[in-house]
Amino acid sequence: MTSSKPATNDLSQQGFTILELLTTLAILSIFFAMTLPSLKRLFQHHELDSSARQFVSEVRSNQMASWSHGDVQEIWLYRFKPQYQLSINGQGAGIVKLPDNINYLNGYLEPSVSTLRFDPTGTLTGGGGQVRLVNKQREGADINVMLMSGTVVYEGVHP
Repeated sequence: MTSSKPATNDLSQQGFTILELLTTLAILSIFFAMTLPSLKRLFQHHELDSSARQFVSEVRSNQMASWSHGDVQEIWLYRFKPQYQLSINGQGAGIVKLPDNINYLNGYLEPSVSTLRFDPTGTLTGGGGQVRLVNKQREGADINVMLMSGTVVYEGVHP
């Protein structure tokens, strides 16, 4: 004996149509295309902030190292390239290149700021002033190094 089941129209087993899938894909593509410029700006903002914080950290670290080790520590900022060289007692200790999207304001650095020199007591004896880094969105990060005290002030990224 064979029993035959009646055919049922069970919609839960059929899945999505190609039209529904393509519509969903189109909506997601439009959403992604709208958020992409915002994400790019966000990444460039954080890249500038990170570069400025790294530079501030290097300046403070060199100042503390000059005091604790009794060395002369220098940071030589290249005037026309966004990079700087670290020096201990006149010997090069490495070059730090900033990311490609980061540059100085106006593309160069003022001569008075191009060398930060800390004597063996940690006092800033050469250089001082403002270093302004900018990204392609023209956001800026101002880093101020006070001439006599060597205090480094960084207040974040601003338009």
